[in-house]
Amino acid sequence: MKKTLRKALQGILAFAVALSCMIMPVSAEEKADVNDIPEGVEIKHLSANDFLPISQLEPRVAAKLNGFRNSLSRETAVAGTGDQYEPNNSIAEATTGMQGKLIQATIHSETDMDFYRFEVTANEPLSILLFNIPSGCDYDLYLFNHDQTGWYTDFQDGSVSEEFYISLDKSGTYYVAVDSHSGCSNSPYSLYFGDSYMYGSTGWVNPNFSFAFGSVPRGTTKTSLSKNINLTYDASIPNGAVVTTFYLSKEGTGGDYGGFYKYLKPDSGNTIKQLGGAPVMTVPSNTLVKQNWQIWGSVEYSNYFTWEPRYFIQYKFFVTPLTTRFL
Repeated sequence: MKKTLRKALQGILAFAVALSCMIMPVSAEEKADVNDIPEGVEIKHLSANDFLPISQLEPRVAAKLNGFRNSLSRETAVAGTGDQYEPNNSIAEATTGMQGKLIQATIHSETDMDFYRFEVTANEPLSILLFNIPSGCDYDLYLFNHDQTGWYTDFQDGSVSEEFYISLDKSGTYYVAVDSHSGCSNSPYSLYFGDSYMYGSTGWVNPNFSFAFGSVPRGTTKTSLSKNINLTYDASIPNGAVVTTFYLSKEGTGGDYGGFYKYLKPDSGNTIKQLGGAPVMTVPSNTLVKQNWQIWGSVEYSNYFTWEPRYFIQYKFFVTPLTTRFL
């Protein structure tokens, strides 16, 4: 019943915010390319109007916010003294240094509330994620604003993940908190708060390709057959990752050569041509990494040159519960 009332309150607030959006500045989701964002995810730009006043917190949550224990709180608890981040039961005790990292912590009693402090740059997309909530527990995720006068949430029932994909209109210090609406457990919840976009790479990979051009007289051109780098099902790369830089090396064996060009073609796009000595292939923005890539080469002269390329792909990915394992 309490969650139903809280949902209704949020609905009223959402309507008011919709009206205020008519005069808002350009938001982070408008600045970001929508092709970067996973299907079904919307980045919400939050201003002061999106934060409810502290006076509207439930009394038990307000008491925890200030580091006190409400005498009416339930006494349910599990054996143990909490996790490595304790004590972090108030804003004054908030854990620091965990921004952009995956946290696993516990709500060891129904009077426990875990606070985390982090720094925000205005208008930058953020993912704030509470997931892997233990079975039988109903945890809530809160965001407290920079001056601790307001709070934001999006309540979900039971052990359903609570996910905020947002940007904020003011830089500064903010606080994330995990609270037990009901239940507690020694099994950990998972929490992430930080940039929505993170970066990774394949490292240098040798696909063991050999493109043997043989003897090619000057004034003629020889083009090799293509070979495939199929990354479609590569579990080491996050789903939805997009290329930021694609390096393709020129190394090889044999004699000298001239007029060497490298070619790269993703199944989703057009052929990219580059001089052999230039390591970076100019891949269009928002090109998915996980697909099939064809590579081949051509020379205008070869004294039995064999091209043996390696590749190195740098990429960015959007942080959701499913991609936190790549952090």
